[in-house]
Amino acid sequence: MSNKLNLASGERYMEGYINLDYNKNLKADIYHDLNRFPYPFEDNYFEEIYCHHILEHVEDLLKTMEELWRISKPAGKILIFGPHSGSFEMHVDLTHKRGLNTQTFRRCFLPEGDTWGFYTRAKFMVMKDYIRFYNYMKPIEYIVNKSRRLKNIYERHFAYTIQAKEMRIVLEVVK
Repeated sequence: MSNKLNLASGERYMEGYINLDYNKNLKADIYHDLNRFPYPFEDNYFEEIYCHHILEHVEDLLKTMEELWRISKPAGKILIFGPHSGSFEMHVDLTHKRGLNTQTFRRCFLPEGDTWGFYTRAKFMVMKDYIRFYNYMKPIEYIVNKSRRLKNIYERHFAYTIQAKEMRIVLEVVK
């Protein structure tokens, strides 16, 4: 069995991954509701977990991240794609519980120096993050993604006025 997980695969079935979804009308290898814990995997199993537009739908993001941490190997990678918190897409899908931004995974999951690390023992290092804009706004995308400081300024002051489309982030599991 593969040691890569496609979490909530939906219509994005990926070869070389264990594809998990709750909808039995879709092709998946394992069917499971992500709001039910624990997930049906051993501790320290996955080297990579692919999360494409799913974390904004879960009931409890903190518990979900703790579960992804549990089933990931040390130094495993979590690849996350989701609607940026200020985006149009975030607000028109009634199943969205929250938006995401590049600070979402920095505030309580960093191994040291994090603001709210006392909420969880699950720890991740942010390896890469990227804010994706709509095609006609590519010059803004280029500028915003030049540095961490510019991303912070954009997300604090402009995210709800100059809307990004998507947030992408790669986390490394710290155990």
